[in-house]
Amino acid sequence: MTDDGSATTGDRRIVVGLDGSPGSLAALHWAIAQARMSRRTVEVVVAARRPPAHGFGYGLDSALRERELEPLRAQQILDGVIAEAAHDRQVPTVRLVGRVVDGAPLPVLLDAAEGADMLVIGRHTRHSVVEALLGSISDLCVRHSPCPVVVLP
Repeated sequence: MTDDGSATTGDRRIVVGLDGSPGSLAALHWAIAQARMSRRTVEVVVAARRPPAHGFGYGLDSALRERELEPLRAQQILDGVIAEAAHDRQVPTVRLVGRVVDGAPLPVLLDAAEGADMLVIGRHTRHSVVEALLGSISDLCVRHSPCPVVVLP
């Protein structure tokens, strides 16, 4: 374990991207079940960014940031999930660590996936203009992740 709470590359771990959506919660529950069977650590990662000090630029800037979490909200989501997991009878058999990372979801997830056994994420069911133009986070993770990716609806 490193100083920032992330697992080291020597740990067998499953990284889960969490944003508080139903899909990301389903991904977390799936990862916990998988970790219980394979004796891996579950590393829950929440990407957060501070809002810009000035207005958005013209174009896709505001649309790109519409799903990004602010640090306080990200920490609240993570704390809630960890607290809920602590009360689940089956989770104590799984090592669960969490961290909020400053940055946009895609680079945060890809960085966290370095050295991991797998990356588990939930897929949003809605489609936006940004996803149509740039691809969804889940699609981009599947294409660029340094480890296997499981995408749950």
